Amino acid sequence: MTDSDMEMTVIMMIDDVLVVVSSGTGGVDLINSTCKECSDKSANINYNFCVTSLQAIPITHVTNLQGVGIVAMELALENATNTISSIEKMLSSKEFDPFAMNCLRDCLELYVDAITMLVDAFVAFLAEHFDIATVLMRTVMDATSTCDEEFTEKQGELTLLAKENYNLFQLSDISSCIIQQVSSVPSQLTNEGDYQYLQATADCHDLSRHELVEPLIKQGSVGEKNVKGKSEGSVVVMAVVMRMMHYGGGGGGWEGE
Repeated sequence: MTDSDMEMTVIMMIDDVLVVVSSGTGGVDLINSTCKECSDKSANINYNFCVTSLQAIPITHVTNLQGVGIVAMELALENATNTISSIEKMLSSKEFDPFAMNCLRDCLELYVDAITMLVDAFVAFLAEHFDIATVLMRTVMDATSTCDEEFTEKQGELTLLAKENYNLFQLSDISSCIIQQVSSVPSQLTNEGDYQYLQATADCHDLSRHELVEPLIKQGSVGEKNVKGKSEGSVVVMAVVMRMMHYGGGGGGWEGE
């Protein structure tokens, strides 16, 4: 299979995998209750933001926390990739003073690293390494705060990425909360059809974040939209799932970097 064939397969399969993980009824109620619990536990999480964001994904039904968690992390990836595109456009415009340009360059590096951590968190989540996934999501939250702080070092400087940083911080905190909720209950991926797509989640010993993320960045795909209108965050998620399927069966486990 050529690289282009693999890319198209990734694009076409994203709907199928998300539907398999989250098919059923009661999705709206689950999202509402999940957001309520998360906003009660974390003063940083905005309940209305949580509900609006999770319900915006084009999936009609979500029946378990794993499905909600996948949606939340996909949204975080989409936000991060879109923000990279926005930063690149700002840098290309050269409309800002040298201080702001330096801040944008620093934030670009932070967001590229954030995508790497989000991919790692997704793999760890599917492999049920919840502590690792939580730490990675919180590190992404720290990255957004660091980006904000870059601009505030100069008094009176406008924080150009305030909205983007807020959105990613929220989505990462929501994801972290859901990961913790999932870790406290038995696995809900009990349908045999679920394992048809995700059976290799515990066998990701050959995966590294550089294998998954850097080729996408080098190809210029991060931050753009593909021909079928899918966010590149979705494509990265599916790249992870497909690589896990490819390497499955080795009985390894999460090794990170």
